[in-house]
Amino acid sequence: MIASMVLASKNDGKVPMDKDYVKRVAYLNKVDFNPLINIGFLVPASGCKRMLADARPETETETETETETEAEREAEKEKKIYLDYVLLTDDEYQKLRDKLNSQLDDYIERLNNYLGSKGKRYKSHYHTILAWHRNDRDKQTVQTRYPHLLEGL
Repeated sequence: MIASMVLASKNDGKVPMDKDYVKRVAYLNKVDFNPLINIGFLVPASGCKRMLADARPETETETETETETEAEREAEKEKKIYLDYVLLTDDEYQKLRDKLNSQLDDYIERLNNYLGSKGKRYKSHYHTILAWHRNDRDKQTVQTRYPHLLEGL
C-alpha cells in the first residue's frame, strides 16, 4: 500500500496500472491491485495514458536521481560520442588525454565494451574512466611494492 502511495505522489495522484512498471519501480516480486481496488483504496481510471514500462531499480553504480538539472541536460548535449557508447565533452576528453596520454584510448575502448556488453549506465563516463585508472594504478602499486602479499594467490 505504501508503494502505491509513493507511486501516486509521483504521478499526479494516479497509480499506473502497469504491473511490470510497478514491480520495477517499487522493488516488488508480485503486484496484485485487486485487494486495493476491492477496498476502495484504488479506483481504476478510464482513459489514462499507460506509463512507459522502462523504469528499473537503481543499482549501486546508478544512484543518480531521476530529475536532472538544466545544466546537466545542457552538458549532455555538448558531449561527443567515442566509439559506440562513451560520452565525453571536449574539456573532459582533453583532461583525460593530458592525464592518461596514450592509455586513454584503451580506457575508452574498455568502457565502451563494458557499456555495450553489460548495458550499464554511468552518470559520468569521465569520472568512471578516472576511477578505473586510479584503481588500476593502485593495483599496480600493490603488485610492485608488495609482491610477497600476492604469492600463492
